[in-house]
Amino acid sequence: MARRTGDSFIDSLIEQEEETVAQELKQAIQGYVGVDTGALRDSITIEKKSDSITVGVDEDALVADTRNYRARNYARFHHDGTIRTRANPFLDKALNDVGRG
Repeated sequence: MARRTGDSFIDSLIEQEEETVAQELKQAIQGYVGVDTGALRDSITIEKKSDSITVGVDEDALVADTRNYRARNYARFHHDGTIRTRANPFLDKALNDVGRG
């Protein structure tokens, strides 16, 4: 979200709130992820760029995690489900929880 520069005090308050919400979202996502090995849960990260904050699955970390014995990004299958596995829309659930707060 781009915003105009202005009062640095207000800008710092906005930045603090964005970081707080990002942390809450990360914790909510981690709470909804089913844990077998913990690789998916531990791959949930916060990425901060100059004008945005992204919370989500770090695919590289998930694939590289030694607990992920197939070395694949399976987050989508966990979230959306498959023929054999029931969907667990952990991102949607977390967004709903944090959005209510």
